[in-house]
Amino acid sequence: MKIERYFLSVMITLLSLLFTQAASAGYMKYTYQTPVMYATGEQSYDEDGNSPSMEFFWKAEEQFNVEFIIPELDYELEEMEVFYKVFEDPVISVTSANFFRNATITSSSFALEAWKVEGFIIQSWSLSIDIADSSFPNNMERRASLSLNGGWDHMTFYQDNFYIKRCAGQYPPEWEMGCWSGTYDSVVEFRGEDTSFPLDEYPGGIFRLFGERVSVPEPLSPLLLLTGVVGIFFSRRIKFRNA
Repeated sequence: MKIERYFLSVMITLLSLLFTQAASAGYMKYTYQTPVMYATGEQSYDEDGNSPSMEFFWKAEEQFNVEFIIPELDYELEEMEVFYKVFEDPVISVTSANFFRNATITSSSFALEAWKVEGFIIQSWSLSIDIADSSFPNNMERRASLSLNGGWDHMTFYQDNFYIKRCAGQYPPEWEMGCWSGTYDSVVEFRGEDTSFPLDEYPGGIFRLFGERVSVPEPLSPLLLLTGVVGIFFSRRIKFRNA
């Protein structure tokens, strides 16, 4: 019985270390900062379908920092050959400069296309991200769909249950004269174009992204090994007792 406990404790400890340390170096973590995206169009309506006489997002701007992880790619292209790959849900964080306090990623994808022309490799990439945030008072919710490609970034911004109250400036606020209020839903289009040209290529071979190699845990193999060893041990104990 002591040997059993000793064997199990040692094996579980060793395999737990394998489980936590097992990793693959074949991954790249990319960080992308969007250009500043400015509001270019807005549609806002109250509960009765009426549009306000002013724009809520006039001169509004937004910018994001995005982090995502994809497997490190190693491919060879022949002349005029095209490589295309899509990765689903690679984004691990989206940080907003203005509108999103606590952005939750609902879906994302990264597409990479590369082709060879006259001996040169040309690459094109795009990120698609859907985010949401409901950490606001009065049941207000914000959502956004982002389409990013490093040269022309676009965001469709949705805001529901936005409560606003304004009063005419010529009266003291406590008089509440010339005031109006309402709850509005809005759809706003943001666009940002970065015309700067990179002086150098970042690691990983993708323009305008900062990339670094990272280790990503892959627990499946150690877990299967642990399960198999424990199963063999107990099967042998059962056979021994039966004998």
